[in-house]
Amino acid sequence: MAKFEPHQVSLAAFLLKAVEAQELTEIGRVKYPELSSVTASLIQTVKVGLHQFSKGRASTTISSSGELEATLDCTSEVLRKLNRSEPNYFGAFREEIFLRDLKNLSGRIEKVVDAIAAPREEKEYMMTDVEQLMTCIHTKVFWLKHFRRDCVEVTWSRFREAFESDYGKGILSEHLDKAFREALTQKGRKRAAATTDKSVRLSDSVNDDTTSDTQHHVRDHVSATHLDRITRLNTDGIHGGVFECFQRLCDPARVVYVMGTVEDDTSMVVARPTMVQGLLGLSIAQICCGGQHAAVLTSFGEVYTWGRGGFGRLGHGNTETLTTPNKVTALDSIVCSQVACGFAYTAVVTTEGALYTWGAGENGRLGLGDSEDRCIPSQVEDLSDIPIEQVFAGSVHTCVLSRTGHVYSCGKHEYTGHGATEDVLLPRILDIFQGKLIKQISVGPGGYHTIALTIDREVFTWGHNRVGQLGYSNSDAPRNVEGAHFLPTPKRVMSLHHTIRQVVAGWGHSAVLTVSGEVLICGRNYQGQLGLGSPEEFQKNERGHPFQAKFEVLDRLDGDRVAQIACGGEHTVALCKEENGSKVFSFGAGNKGQLGHGTPLANENFPRLVIDLKRTRRNIHQVACGNNCTVILAGTFNPPSLFDRAIEVIRGTPGLMGSLDAANLPGDLLTRIRNAPDMHLHDLDEAAGGGTTP
Repeated sequence: MAKFEPHQVSLAAFLLKAVEAQELTEIGRVKYPELSSVTASLIQTVKVGLHQFSKGRASTTISSSGELEATLDCTSEVLRKLNRSEPNYFGAFREEIFLRDLKNLSGRIEKVVDAIAAPREEKEYMMTDVEQLMTCIHTKVFWLKHFRRDCVEVTWSRFREAFESDYGKGILSEHLDKAFREALTQKGRKRAAATTDKSVRLSDSVNDDTTSDTQHHVRDHVSATHLDRITRLNTDGIHGGVFECFQRLCDPARVVYVMGTVEDDTSMVVARPTMVQGLLGLSIAQICCGGQHAAVLTSFGEVYTWGRGGFGRLGHGNTETLTTPNKVTALDSIVCSQVACGFAYTAVVTTEGALYTWGAGENGRLGLGDSEDRCIPSQVEDLSDIPIEQVFAGSVHTCVLSRTGHVYSCGKHEYTGHGATEDVLLPRILDIFQGKLIKQISVGPGGYHTIALTIDREVFTWGHNRVGQLGYSNSDAPRNVEGAHFLPTPKRVMSLHHTIRQVVAGWGHSAVLTVSGEVLICGRNYQGQLGLGSPEEFQKNERGHPFQAKFEVLDRLDGDRVAQIACGGEHTVALCKEENGSKVFSFGAGNKGQLGHGTPLANENFPRLVIDLKRTRRNIHQVACGNNCTVILAGTFNPPSLFDRAIEVIRGTPGLMGSLDAANLPGDLLTRIRNAPDMHLHDLDEAAGGGTTP
């Protein structure tokens, strides 16, 4: 048997790795022709390797081949992720990131192969400095591409320019830039030095911006060794990349998805849950939707808005429409605790209990004493002596809940609950709850009715009842001057005998959630938004609109404990909690993608699992509905158990599914396998109008 020299064994090892990488490249080239440059590099590697193997060269060849082996391993790992369309840490698949990394790695392979093919005296110098200081292949490739090999430190501005040239101009938005900068620059290094075996996270970053000129100079540089160390700590070691490190450092474990169209624009429909890139890196505490805009509140009390800007509803001092979230800078000196979106206006409550409103002022809905529009937040002075807990914004009226449990309302007189004959321009106390204090209120994002929950768990409703949205039949509700069934003042819903924990109003329907996780629902069912069946099976009002006059149990969610319910224009979303994660069900109108089930866009008469949210494996914290959109606040990644992963593999393998009956498995296990959701990732290209993802 032939004996091989040690250097030949080393060369053989990297030859095998080159062949493996080439096989993966050929698989990928079917879809990505641009991988031909990688193919060329790998073919050259094999040629040089075979030549070296036959010539028996050792010295510099052996030291170089170790570097080459690691680079080939890294290349194969990136190719595997690309070929299986693996989502990145933020939950989205971006082929251009993988292709960029492969292009960089290809260039590195060529350099190392050239050094093996033609070793020179300079080689000893080339393999010092950064070459020896950095062990993470991706990071080394990135650094050597943009900076000299003897450059061990660069300013943040140079590093940022290099990062954005590789991964996209503008990807480092203000909050992402701050998080990444604080983790990588020298001031962040001091904190990282105290970290031994755990990743450096955003929460470990330095947040003090009040530094001297000397301190600022210190914190404004990125060193090669620190970048290498941080990348290894926050990725899978030598195969982790700078972009993967960036995501893990900047992700506060809060991600916002949108389904449908926030702006109510058919040209901007997203049919599947799509990440809101402009909010990445922000620690989101609350989400909400209006008729044609949306807003989020950060854990630091900041407010971001986007959508249609008419009437000044976004609070940026103008009426321009925004497709990406922008911070409401007029609130920079104020810490907010809650935000609410009405149809064309917005309101916030501060941590000190003050109320600010802006947007459409018609009918006095802003509570500022007139009907003028406001393009920036204005304090509701009439409530300045009353600490406010929450605000609820509807179509043309507003309800305010004080910290003492009292309700104030203003806006169009028919809907304020006062039984007034003129619009209420200033907030007025609504003292018609039989002496009961109020725990919670809900007004639809574009609705004309209100539902309130007392501290004794009793439910009161008032406003329009044309389609039974108040929980009463039309025979129990008088008509207003327009001939519509209507309750001018709050009335207790006597048919509800359950212990209620949440009340929700949509545009023309209402829902309540019990402490046991059961949902009861009533009102308009024109698009199946009640989840109780086909609209054709329901009674019709004088306009021919199907409706359910009294609250009825949503039995299609039986077995799932509902944690939150949200009602939109003509759709409904239920958030269910389970032992190892969350599930979101949607039903009703789907013509604008608001249900998140992909194409074709269709209505759902019964609750249907939003499988794409399940596939993210993130815990869902909150759901919110607008007129034609749904916004989802998601949290940390929740990995599957080994048992669940086995079920996923079985369901994803037709041969195994076809042989289940002959497997003699226990009946309950067979049922669980057959009823498990399909966790196979769909092709994101199918998502109608998927937009930009991180």
